[in-house]
Amino acid sequence: MATEVELQTILKTPMKDFSSDEGDNEFHVNYRGRRYEISGFLKHHPGGRQVLNAFRGLSLDRALDRVPHSPAAFHLFQDFQLSNKTAYEDIENLINWNAPLLSQVASLKDRYWEWVNLPVNRPIRLFKSNILEMLTVTPWYLVPLVWIPICIYFLCLGVSIEISSPTVSSICKILLAFSWGFLLWTFLEYTLHRKLFHMKPPPDSKILISLHFLLHGLHHKAPFDDRRLVFPPLPAIFLAFILYNLYEMIFPVFMLNIVASGTMTGTEVILLKFLKTRFGLLNEE
Repeated sequence: MATEVELQTILKTPMKDFSSDEGDNEFHVNYRGRRYEISGFLKHHPGGRQVLNAFRGLSLDRALDRVPHSPAAFHLFQDFQLSNKTAYEDIENLINWNAPLLSQVASLKDRYWEWVNLPVNRPIRLFKSNILEMLTVTPWYLVPLVWIPICIYFLCLGVSIEISSPTVSSICKILLAFSWGFLLWTFLEYTLHRKLFHMKPPPDSKILISLHFLLHGLHHKAPFDDRRLVFPPLPAIFLAFILYNLYEMIFPVFMLNIVASGTMTGTEVILLKFLKTRFGLLNEE
């Protein structure tokens, strides 16, 4: 991220001004001799909209030379190019964006890993069926609406079992079990995300490619599709059921439901923090 001094230095360097060619709602920049209209990206920029506001109508050549960006970021940038998008279109035309994606991604084979890690700024559709598609879309408010009552239920269930012992001892055990469950999710989330979701599927396995895209790859391909920022409740409840059964084999009865409540609470805190950050960027002016 460029510092304020670096930005001022870049801005003071003479650059061609394109602002006179813009409409009121357009935001044009120039890079390497090509023109980009990035009004649709401003609210998503990780550094905040105010960083880009300073470059309206200007060339980004020196700015992007001074501030390193990943190949994925430059690929995403091509989504806003007004012409000469040959390299960008070559890979994005590997699939039909007007048709459901889940049935197509497996056919990419050895091109899948390259394709899925080059993000685009567009919504995606997974299924032809409207019912199945609806189950993959998660408005942000469903997260607290579904999971907070479940967390409270399991906590009350666990407390009702433990409260039979002396009060001070019970409170200590409840807090310890809840904290253990909360912290356990941090380890589980890291393991699932880094070790499982980021595993490269074999190019000859259509099932594993489709499964990777469904579970996590779609977030890499369309990171700004705000309908898919979190795991949908229905499959999440199924995974929670599996995890609960594993907990039954590990924890004693008096700890089981409190640890489960702590784990689900940890999940929701992380998700809500993520949503606050993302929606903060989305709503930033």
